[in-house]
Amino acid sequence: MDLPFVSASLGVKIADLRKIESQLFQLDVKSNDELVNFLNHLQIGGSVEAKDLETLLLEVEKHFFGELLELFDEDGYHYLDLAFADEILTLLNLKLHELSFDEKFKKYDYLHLSLKDLLAEEGSLKDNYRSILQEVENASLNDPRASEALLVKVYYDDLRKRFKKNPYLLAKEYALNTRTLLRAARFKFSFEDYASELLGDDVLKEKYQGFYLLDLNQLEMTLKEKVEPAIGELFHNMLKDTKSADHYVDLYLENKISDLLFSDEVVDLLIVYMMISKRIVKYLKKVAYQVDDYE
Repeated sequence: MDLPFVSASLGVKIADLRKIESQLFQLDVKSNDELVNFLNHLQIGGSVEAKDLETLLLEVEKHFFGELLELFDEDGYHYLDLAFADEILTLLNLKLHELSFDEKFKKYDYLHLSLKDLLAEEGSLKDNYRSILQEVENASLNDPRASEALLVKVYYDDLRKRFKKNPYLLAKEYALNTRTLLRAARFKFSFEDYASELLGDDVLKEKYQGFYLLDLNQLEMTLKEKVEPAIGELFHNMLKDTKSADHYVDLYLENKISDLLFSDEVVDLLIVYMMISKRIVKYLKKVAYQVDDYE
């Protein structure tokens, strides 16, 4: 894979996405038909001209993800493991519990279905994904929540081995540990259960283990002082509105990795492309289905 070419191409595609996003968020349309006409004009779904917003949504996801796959050969697919960790973990969790994804989502979730195909090799999971699931299955946990938590931990341990101290990976570990801390405080986790879900290297896990005995009123200020102000704010927002926790995690990540725009590393630019494209799709789904972004 020609990394300098991929890096330069991603830079161009990111600039195009940012332009589309800016125009989209400033647009004042009166109906879905007007929005579809405008988006067809932008060719946001590629060369396909959609007749309605639901069809357009599918074409947008196809186009955005297809643009990525055009740049990567099979040797480069491992970059997707970090950028699309949430989606891949969803699929692995379904596989862990022997549940099917296709029927429920095939009409409107192209991203998950495309990733599902990339996880497979000649009808079965590729070796690295099979190894992750095998480690979780070998633990023989009877509690589904504990199995899912272990799956996340094993997956992120694997990412850390491969991507070291990538800034997005580090920010994700901080954000997810903060969410785990909130859940542990609200639902009275035992220390062992809490510690077992923490992500990151030993230093990061020990830091978060030290917050275990603090009550909710102490945690926000402690996180601001001992970690960083943005983490304290993330905790405050999630505590205030627990249903929107994913939304606040995404906001934190977007703010933390804004400097990746100036990187020439393929994995960093892929993450930026992923975040902008997902923001656009979420906005369009909000308009199409008249729901909140994270409902």
